[in-house]
Amino acid sequence: MSFSTYHEIIADELCAALKRYFEKWDEISDKPEAEKQFYDSTIEQYRISVIVLCSVLVECSINFYLSTKYDTAALKKFEKERKSLFKKWAEVPKRFLPAYELPPNSKLTEDLQKLIDRRNVIVHPKPAMSIDRDNRHQGNHPPVALDENDFICSARAFRRGSSRIC
Repeated sequence: MSFSTYHEIIADELCAALKRYFEKWDEISDKPEAEKQFYDSTIEQYRISVIVLCSVLVECSINFYLSTKYDTAALKKFEKERKSLFKKWAEVPKRFLPAYELPPNSKLTEDLQKLIDRRNVIVHPKPAMSIDRDNRHQGNHPPVALDENDFICSARAFRRGSSRIC
């Protein structure tokens, strides 16, 4: 068996992005409470890389798994199905492991959906737009807030749980 190792580059950059994020988080955390609200967009700049890279690594992982289960023809046929990333994790493994379940209403399912939703608004941005007060588009920017640090910490925990430590 042979396979590419591009996922290692992604994982390495995710580690670097997490390091940058937590350095900035620590810097902001040291600010007086009344000033922290002014740093929402600053931390978001660092959070974007973590979210996108986590999402890429999650998709790479499921695609690797599926590549080990399908032969060439079946994989090409599967790819035409254009399953969402969430469905790839929630439904497709049942084809090979009938007992597999991504537990609904679990923290894992919630985090996966949050990651995917967050990634989608980052990579498919729609600006808020109003010309002559017509409010033609409300935009779809993710809410930017300092209170998402726990979610980013789960990415750090994921990496620590793997065979490599950031």
